[in-house]
Amino acid sequence: MANPHATFGGAIPEYYDKCLGPAQFDRFGAELAHRVPSDPRGDLLEVACGT
Repeated sequence: MANPHATFGGAIPEYYDKCLGPAQFDRFGAELAHRVPSDPRGDLLEVACGT
């Protein structure tokens, strides 16, 4: 029998998307956006593709 406390299901993904993810990563995204030039010269590789 699977442990229900170890399952990433139900409303947990929704709470992560709405609350935990932004609380952890918004400031890093804002800082990165601030550092990237608005008119980059050359190639730019997008690496924030999620899981």
